[in-house]
Amino acid sequence: VLTLFAQFIVIYYITYVGGNEQAGLYNAGFSIINNYVALLFIAMSTGYLPRLVKLLTTPIQLQEEITKQLNFSIIIIGCLSLFCILFSNYIVEILFSEDFKEVAIFLRIAVFGMIFKAFSWCLGYLIIAKVDTKVLTFTGVFYNVLYAVMLVFGYEILGLRGIGYAFVLYNFVHLLGIWLITTYKYSLLISNKTIFLLLGMLLLNILLLLL
Repeated sequence: VLTLFAQFIVIYYITYVGGNEQAGLYNAGFSIINNYVALLFIAMSTGYLPRLVKLLTTPIQLQEEITKQLNFSIIIIGCLSLFCILFSNYIVEILFSEDFKEVAIFLRIAVFGMIFKAFSWCLGYLIIAKVDTKVLTFTGVFYNVLYAVMLVFGYEILGLRGIGYAFVLYNFVHLLGIWLITTYKYSLLISNKTIFLLLGMLLLNILLLLL
């Protein structure tokens, strides 16, 4: 409900300021972004979460499971991001039309946010598995408010491109917050190999974007 409400605020603001055309471009961009990673997040909710619940009493195995999911998610989302950066123009033309060219620019920026999102969701499922109501409530309210504020601010500055930058920045902030919570509250440790994998995949995507 909070997520839908935050999305509603962003769409309402874009429609009010930029009109229906800009709102349509926004929806088109996010429909592509969300759909191309949907299977991964569905798999997390149906397979990864139950495994975490079973391993709550075995910290070492829990740590190993989270690490495996992190590495797998980074590789999958990172490769999909590379594909999206390379073929964003073709993807937009196939799914929509040449009139949506502005969406391709948004996609090449926003895919970096999805890499951060995949990482933070892997960690966030630990909070859900532990049924930590206070943390879930706080993060749910705080981050959805932050999401709406940052995307509205991004659109106000740079239009649809600004939303792309704001989306990346939001997911990076979300990742840092969830990382801190799971580290200090649940003593979760992220291996150096996983961090280097994340940085390597980000660097590879940045280099491809700049070519």
